[in-house]
Amino acid sequence: MDVGIRVELPATTLEALTSVLYEPKLVYFTKGFDDKVRTFCVCPYGEVVSEWNGDVLTVNGHSYANRRTLNTNFALLVSKTFTEPFNNPIEYGKSIARLANLLGDGIIVQRLGDLEQGRRSTVERMHRSLIRPSLRSATPGDLGWCSPIAIWRTCSRCCRPWINWRQASIRATRFCMALRSSSIHRGST
Repeated sequence: MDVGIRVELPATTLEALTSVLYEPKLVYFTKGFDDKVRTFCVCPYGEVVSEWNGDVLTVNGHSYANRRTLNTNFALLVSKTFTEPFNNPIEYGKSIARLANLLGDGIIVQRLGDLEQGRRSTVERMHRSLIRPSLRSATPGDLGWCSPIAIWRTCSRCCRPWINWRQASIRATRFCMALRSSSIHRGST
């Protein structure tokens, strides 16, 4: 099972990759738990959109040939394998999304710096960000309340080096994430 987030950042951050590879595949294995973390569905100059997955509101990304935003977004997925007796990973993933929907009255957006510091993003802090999330209906919140902290720590640790690759650390803390709670893809790599 894959659980993760949709990451949105200035398009210039990944432009060196996305100008050569439309959808670069980045893979990382964590030191602590040896979890596989990967990018999925990279949308250069795209937008984050909400969509229903059954009874759960989730996010996805789109890029358009005739319309560009200043942002690039992608799903960042953490692969988890459950052991016996648990055998219902799809329901587990949906329960994370339902909890996020409950806490945010829909989709939650959180700045990377706030996630790393264990604090909720607020409307005021979002307005001070250098990046404007493309999903305007998302509610600033705290993704840490939706799922085990190990998933969020893994995601933030993976994001940090990619951000610093092109930007000063001050811009990295202005980075926004939206929950990609429906990113449950069996067997996809």
